[in-house]
Amino acid sequence: MTMNTAAGFERTADDARNTAETLQMRSQGLTYREIGEQLGIEASTAQRRVKKALSEIPFESVQELRTLEGDRLDALMSALWPMAMVGNTQAVRAVLSVMDRRARLLGLDKPYKVELESWSVESIDAEVERLARLLADTNESPQC
Repeated sequence: MTMNTAAGFERTADDARNTAETLQMRSQGLTYREIGEQLGIEASTAQRRVKKALSEIPFESVQELRTLEGDRLDALMSALWPMAMVGNTQAVRAVLSVMDRRARLLGLDKPYKVELESWSVESIDAEVERLARLLADTNESPQC
């Protein structure tokens, strides 16, 4: 728990342990809801603790965490790959999930440009006139 002191809020040893425990549980793959259930806290509190802990990690440590996460993904991929290659559809889905996670971790998924066609009032009016003429021509032609 944090303590309110004259100098502001001060972290206690219990607060540091709770935050570390929450971060460790998250790194093991637990959801915020699961963490909250195990620790007797709200999921939002678990999420806030994890975000706070991560924001306090120096950049070098973030790189180490990325490397660790990459190693974990490698281990998962090694275990799943043989099963996926013999046609186990569940393993194939798991491999694709690992690949997706790796792409997000490494920033491989780049945004792509989408071009939208814009219409002016004049171009819309011209298209309406063209379609009206086409409709009139169709109605005037003899029916078979």
